[in-house]
Order: sequence, then C-alpha cells, then structure tokens
Amino acid sequence: MKFYIYKHTRPDTNEIFYIGKGNTLKKSHEERYKASSGRNKFWKAIVAKNNGIFIPEILCYCDSESLINELERYYIKLYGRRSCGEGTLCNMTDGGDGSIGLNVSLETR
Repeated sequence: MKFYIYKHTRPDTNEIFYIGKGNTLKKSHEERYKASSGRNKFWKAIVAKNNGIFIPEILCYCDSESLINELERYYIKLYGRRSCGEGTLCNMTDGGDGSIGLNVSLETR
C-alpha cells in the first residue's frame, strides 16, 4: 500500500487532535505519522501541554492518491476542525491536496 491516513491522540484527554496523510513512496514520509517536525503552532501547543507526548496511529492504507485525499477530507470532517468551531482537530485545512478551507487572518491577507 502506497498511502495512509493517520491520527494523533492526546494522552491527557484521549481526544483525537490531528488527522494527516503520508506515503511509503519517499523514505522521509514512511513514518510521517510519528514525526513532530513540520507541524503547526496549535499542534505544537497541544503536544507541549502533554510533555512532548502524543499517540500516533495509522487508520487505513490504500494505493490511490485520489482516494487517500478523499479519506483525509472525510476524517477531518468527521472529527471537525477546532478553528471552524466544529470539533477537536487542530488541522488548518479541510484536507486533501492544497489549502482548501484554510482560515487566513486579515493581517495575512
């Protein structure tokens, strides 16, 4: 299987706080689900509150990049983004490729 969807869970509340995708095509992405580098400031704040600990888990694998993008959007919608007032996730976008759903501040605009 080439692609996977993963989740990160907080050990203090057992709450899922991040959904992501990775692939096995590049060595640097094989264990992306375990990595703490390249994360947003909200993810880092949650992990810092838990003394640097988070629980990574792969949810599913598939061979299709379009399906993995669809699945990432599905799981992000299922758990809901905190920034949209819909759930527990600190994801910055709706998932899939690109920046669909990214909330940009007026200052950034």
